[in-house]
Amino acid sequence: MEYKYLINSVNLIQNESGNIEKLINFSSKHFYGFKELYISNIKKNHIKAWKKHIKMTCNLFVISGKIKFVIMNDHKNFTDFIISEDQNKFVTIFPNTIFGFKGLGSDNSKLLNFSNCLHEDHESIKMNKDEFNYSW
Repeated sequence: MEYKYLINSVNLIQNESGNIEKLINFSSKHFYGFKELYISNIKKNHIKAWKKHIKMTCNLFVISGKIKFVIMNDHKNFTDFIISEDQNKFVTIFPNTIFGFKGLGSDNSKLLNFSNCLHEDHESIKMNKDEFNYSW
């Protein structure tokens, strides 16, 4: 099985008073329903890993700072990429995908999650960051 994520472009609408970054709407190809919108804070050089959602599809957008994302596939191979607040990108992570992230910003980074499920403890599996052989 391949990696279960997509990196999406944000629709940037130019405006002389300040641009608008349109992430998603109900007709977007990466819209999988909506149940919850929340912000996660990640301290500089801190790691939040590893997590696997059973049902939730996450649409993750960096609203401040810079974050390194790491995705693991079924063969325990990793891919990583960095998204910062000044990029017009967000990542969609599908259910049953193990992932984590690290704050790289000069201060705390903020990550917006537009999800199709309510966040519940029994819906996700949390693993220790040292459980997999990945050098952060």
